[in-house]
Order: sequence, then C-alpha cells, then structure tokens
Amino acid sequence: MTHPLTFSRRALHAGLAAILLSAASGVPALAQDSAPSAKLSKEQQEKIFPERKALLLEDLKERRRILETSERCVNGARKSDGLRDCLKTQRKAEMTLRQKERDGMRRIFERNGINAPVGGPGGKGKGQGKAKGQSQGQQVN
Repeated sequence: MTHPLTFSRRALHAGLAAILLSAASGVPALAQDSAPSAKLSKEQQEKIFPERKALLLEDLKERRRILETSERCVNGARKSDGLRDCLKTQRKAEMTLRQKERDGMRRIFERNGINAPVGGPGGKGKGQGKAKGQSQGQQVN
C-alpha cells in the first residue's frame, strides 16, 4: 500500500513537475532572455548551445534546491504566518534565480558577439530604454 501524499507534498510534486516540463519544452524562463530562434542564425544557435545547455542544467539544480528548501520550510510551519514566510522566501529565491538566468544569458550573448534583447519579449522591459545615440535597429543589454 502506498503512502498518501499530503497537500503540501502534492503541491511540491506538481510544482517540480511543472518546472521539469517547462525545461523540456523550451525553457520559457530562459527563452525570454534569449533571442527568438528566428532571429538567431543556425551558426549562432550552434555557437551558444554548449553554454546555454550548461546554464540550463545549473538552473535546474538550483530550482530543485529551492523547492526542497521550501518543502522543508512548509513541513516545519506551525501557523499561517510561518507558511506565509516560507512562500515569501521561496518567491525571493525564485526572483534571484531568474535574475541570475538573465545575467547568464546576457554574458553568453556578449561572449559570442550577439546583441542580447532588452527586457522581455519584444524588448519591452520595465524602465529599460534605449541607450544614448543608439539606432532603432540595435539592442543593448
């Protein structure tokens, strides 16, 4: 007979499954910061592949660590305030990881001489404008 999963464990398992599924389906978190494949030539795609793959694998390890830490916190929570603190800590860790992903992709593009997109899809980042003297067709990181 199998042990029934608690709600928090089911939620954690569902979250981990969603992360792994998103990783397998093109990594939306990283895709936001990488140029869309239509904008990268085949040569550019091949050139950045090893570094991008390494960044993704490191990201997955860190996401697992965040989820495991969050699970321990949720299991130890005795009141709703404790649960709220767990969620707040998890969100902060995830935001930090997303920034690390963006920085990592920017460095990969820079090392390979590729202009990195600014902000999210379409270059519409929060408060990020064009650099002085930059032509409309160029992007900066």
